[in-house]
Amino acid sequence: MAILTHDCDGPLHSTEGPTPTSTGAARAYLTVIKRFCLCVLTVLLAGGALAAAIATEDRILLLAIPLVTPALGFLGTRGAR
Repeated sequence: MAILTHDCDGPLHSTEGPTPTSTGAARAYLTVIKRFCLCVLTVLLAGGALAAAIATEDRILLLAIPLVTPALGFLGTRGAR
């Protein structure tokens, strides 16, 4: 929007460098963003590890079902004889 409202007689950008206060504020803001992203990635990693543990446990239980099912079927039909 600055380009649309700028008169073309003068320079487009200021010749002054960034002020120390704006540089310090930008660094502090960048630090906050980095810390937030690190926290988000840590939470996602913990959630992924939890999901992997649950999936592994479910897989182990599903593999154990065929070993238990014939015994349960045999026990269930033994009383009918």
